[in-house]
This record gives sequence, C-alpha cells and structure tokens, in this order.
Amino acid sequence: MSIEVWRPMREIRRLADEMERMMEEAFEPLERGWERPVSMARFFPVNMYRQNHDLVVEATIPGIRPEDVEISVVGSKLTIRAERKEEKERKEAEYYYHELEAARFYRQLSLPTDVQADKAEARYENGILKIRLPIAGAEKEAHIKVKAA
Repeated sequence: MSIEVWRPMREIRRLADEMERMMEEAFEPLERGWERPVSMARFFPVNMYRQNHDLVVEATIPGIRPEDVEISVVGSKLTIRAERKEEKERKEAEYYYHELEAARFYRQLSLPTDVQADKAEARYENGILKIRLPIAGAEKEAHIKVKAA
C-alpha cells in the first residue's frame, strides 16, 4: 500500500470544476428557453480510475465515429470533444419519430496526477471511449559522491 500526499488545493479545484459543470447542466434549460440548438454542447458520463501505472478514463459517447472524436491534454486538464453529424433526412420517408439530431459533446476533466500525454492511447469500442494515460513517474533521487580535494 502506498501513501499519497493529500493536496487540498488540487481537490478544491476539482470540486469547483465539478460544481461548475453541475450548475451549467442544471441551469442550461433556463438559458436556452427549453429549446436545444444543434450547436449546444452536451455532457456525457465518465469514469476515471487508476489501474497499475495508468490513469484510465472511460466515456460513454454512442453513435459517434472515432474520427469525430478529439482528445487533448494541456497541463492537468483532459478535454474530450465529439460530434455526431446528422444523417440526411430521407425525402421519400414518412417519419413517425425524428429524434436523432446532430450534436456536439464536450467534457473537460481535471486530472488528479501528472501524466505522460505523449504516450497516451485511446480506443473506441461499442460506444465506449477508453483513454489510457501513463502516470508520470516520480523524480528519481540522485546520489552525488563528495570527493576530497
């Protein structure tokens, strides 16, 4: 079992980000007059956990093609953007329901630890995006011998 140093400011920052996201979700319908424009970004659920020496993020974004997903890491922020493009409406078809619309998805997460973004991997399977971010190793202690003059 390893001991981790508690960093209260990092935890406060994570909680503030989460509260901001929840407030945006709660008050978004009031701001848009109960109508959602296509350009409005939607949130999607995620799981984040540590597995061995990796930080793993799983996101549920069904109906998205892998080439329509953009992932970036800047500092301690992971950003996932995805877009579902609307299929052309079938002119000869008589619709009973037409609910699958174009949509943009966006989520920005604070990472709990430093990662090696250049070695990250992402896979998309059955509507689940799985991102593996290798955790940056702690600086190794260097021993320096003192020589007599």
